[in-house]
Amino acid sequence: MLHVMKGRGGPPDHPYKSYCRETLAHLTPSGEPVNRGVPRPMRAVFCGYGLETGKGGGDGGSGTGGAPGMDGGVAIHRIANIIVETISALPMNLVIDTRVLNSRDIDLLRSIVELFAREFEESPDPLAPRADDGYLARLLARESFVAIAALADGVVVGGITGHVLPKTGEARSELYLYDLAVASDWRRRGIATAMIERLKDVAREKDAHVIFVQADVGDAPAIELYSRYSARRDVLHFEIPCD
Repeated sequence: MLHVMKGRGGPPDHPYKSYCRETLAHLTPSGEPVNRGVPRPMRAVFCGYGLETGKGGGDGGSGTGGAPGMDGGVAIHRIANIIVETISALPMNLVIDTRVLNSRDIDLLRSIVELFAREFEESPDPLAPRADDGYLARLLARESFVAIAALADGVVVGGITGHVLPKTGEARSELYLYDLAVASDWRRRGIATAMIERLKDVAREKDAHVIFVQADVGDAPAIELYSRYSARRDVLHFEIPCD
């Protein structure tokens, strides 16, 4: 399980850091440190969330930080209030369950498929056979198929599908990470990382020695995520029609 809790510090993709940085970027766009002249309690807040060097200055501040047309001290306190309100509105202890699906989890796999369609903004091919419950059940029954759901209070907020591929010249397998998505309003909470770590466990159970995955050129979030695990290899991808 993944626990997302309030607190100072945290992993690089901690959600509250992301919210705070977005707030600072929106309110103080000109480039001065935000914590110059910040009262000590608020300096602790900024430093605790990794915000020692935000942005400030602007037309309304003279080196103390501030949005254009706004006194630096006013800007700092407005930022502080927004950060406090944002954190206070979020759950104290959010638990994300990463579940490996089995043959009984047709509804969860259906939810993952729907999540992929939404987040990838893909429309189904009208000429392709629909993935009905029978198809999903057969897919889940395959030993070579892997699906992982990230659940928040029983609701699918992320998903991974993959396929175990036996090698030819070596007596071992590889696992192809076919699709991964996290719901847009649940990103930057470590969910994708938690799912990949669970997938690594599954890969070891299935005697796969490596997981490989593709990312589209220009898909910066995916490239950033996968670059934490491996050096990038530039290859060409072809899809050969069979009709």
